[in-house]
Amino acid sequence: MFLVLSLFAVPHSFAAEVHFQWGSSSGVVDGYRIYYGFSHEGPYPNLLVEVGGTTTDYIATLDEGVTYYLVVRAYNSYGESGNSNEVMWSSDGEDTTPPGDVSGFTAAPGPGQITLTWTNPTDTDFAGVMIRYRTDGTNPQDKDDGLPIPNGNNGKISGSPNQNMSYVHTNLDPTTHYYYSAFSYDTSNNYSQTAYADAQPLPPSSHDPVIESFTATPSSLNNPGETTTFDVSATDPDGDSLTYTPSILVTERPMEAVVKWCILMRHKGLTLLRSQWMMDMAIL
Repeated sequence: MFLVLSLFAVPHSFAAEVHFQWGSSSGVVDGYRIYYGFSHEGPYPNLLVEVGGTTTDYIATLDEGVTYYLVVRAYNSYGESGNSNEVMWSSDGEDTTPPGDVSGFTAAPGPGQITLTWTNPTDTDFAGVMIRYRTDGTNPQDKDDGLPIPNGNNGKISGSPNQNMSYVHTNLDPTTHYYYSAFSYDTSNNYSQTAYADAQPLPPSSHDPVIESFTATPSSLNNPGETTTFDVSATDPDGDSLTYTPSILVTERPMEAVVKWCILMRHKGLTLLRSQWMMDMAIL
């Protein structure tokens, strides 16, 4: 007797609905039994189901995460046939379960920028977060909605499970409100529903930095080719980064030249500041 067993599966969340079909057996057949085991080529000690004389289709539910080896046997009043060909079924396939959402997703405004912070979910297959934004009063509703943050990776930021993360969105319009959505994704490219945050950046700072000291060591030069080292200390009330631009003015006196050194400062490279210190240095 030769039987051919075939099957296909429709996966569900924790179990799979498996469809069985097989060819008919020659001779007198009262029905068929499907057996299974957990090793290739048997044994098959477990009876899955006993059906009548049908060979069309039988539906059974098998557990996901388990590999089954199945055979079918025909039976009548005299006993059972031998095994059909073996069929292996496993739920190992495409992962369709998204990771959890990020937690603690917040947006903190700053001058011309917004700082986003969050904590990644704890899923072991977590891969990263995609952040997108809109400016029309609505948060992006899916990973293709709105615009990605301009991080050079289509808004994707990779990370580890349960890791604290941040991103600074810069060069923003202080008259515009920004609405963000964070979509976590896993190694199978499944995306979570999302987490939301919004904020409006502050106007750019306009306070001049404060120059606290401007010195030269040594304070005078006596011979051609000598050098001096300038040291400048300054702070910015708005916490902006500072750049320094030195300039010189040379005037003549009897037996010496006097160099006036001026330090001019900028903050954020945006505003030329009025604050400046001048210092005379005698070149004998």
